[in-house]
Amino acid sequence: MENREGFITLIKREISRYLSVSTQTVVAPLIMSLLYILIFGYSLGSRISSIDGITYLHLTLAYMISSMTRGLLIGVGTLFVSSFFIDVQFVSIPIILFFAVFVSMIFSLFGIIVGVYAKTFEHMSIFQTYLITPMIYLGGIFSQ
Repeated sequence: MENREGFITLIKREISRYLSVSTQTVVAPLIMSLLYILIFGYSLGSRISSIDGITYLHLTLAYMISSMTRGLLIGVGTLFVSSFFIDVQFVSIPIILFFAVFVSMIFSLFGIIVGVYAKTFEHMSIFQTYLITPMIYLGGIFSQ
């Protein structure tokens, strides 16, 4: 990596940015997002060599890692708050950690895709309204 300091600085800046507006963060799930980002990265990555010594891949990774950190912090916070209301029991810590990291990676890549294609904040809310909200209600939360 040519500009390791720039890469680390970008991660720190993004983490501090979303921590400063943590009440406004939205994480949106889709497994297809991983396929989209790989295809988008493959087709565009060869055309962008670097920006100030940071390659396209490292730029995408920096945004992904900072978004994953945000998602994991929100998940841990939600678990902490819910532990006051219910008895939280863990069956397998390794499986929980694997899925927490994997799902946060997928959500962060989907967020990057939405950020690339959305031209306004209203465009971003379309994904929340027509994709995320139905997934929340139809995702087995209310089934027994």
